[in-house]
Amino acid sequence: MVQRIEEQDGYMFLHFGDPPENMGKIEFVNCVAHQQSQILFCKWRDNDIWVLPGGRVDPGETAEETAHRELLEETGATLKNLEVLCYVHCFMYDLEYWGIAYLGEIETLGTPSDLNEVSEAKLFSDFPENRFKQGPFANENRALYQAAMRVINSHISCKIFSYSVK
Repeated sequence: MVQRIEEQDGYMFLHFGDPPENMGKIEFVNCVAHQQSQILFCKWRDNDIWVLPGGRVDPGETAEETAHRELLEETGATLKNLEVLCYVHCFMYDLEYWGIAYLGEIETLGTPSDLNEVSEAKLFSDFPENRFKQGPFANENRALYQAAMRVINSHISCKIFSYSVK
């Protein structure tokens, strides 16, 4: 399944399932970290916008390593059971680039260490619409949140079903 997302400064496609055949080099990651049915967001210091943690892949780093590093820096959290949620193909600011959105369970929750970039991190049980100014990547964050909640709820339903069958 492919979902098109319109943004202020361009658009992107979220590719669910197998990696697209035409996928280029992965340049960024998003982390959808959850604790049961709550999702972890961080607030950008310079404009008070709540976003999903993530960032650019450093040279010599894998996308998965970037996901763990960025999440730790921006939220103080560590993850377990990391899986690909979707592949992101961006056409923003007259550029084209690829990323991966990961989904993982929060193992530990701490304090952000990159206080130059973020001011706080917080778990939300719903998308922070009333706290979310319309800014770059707002629609992407909303779409990733919704996709993650579908996966999380299906995992929770499967666990409940497997326990009730015994």
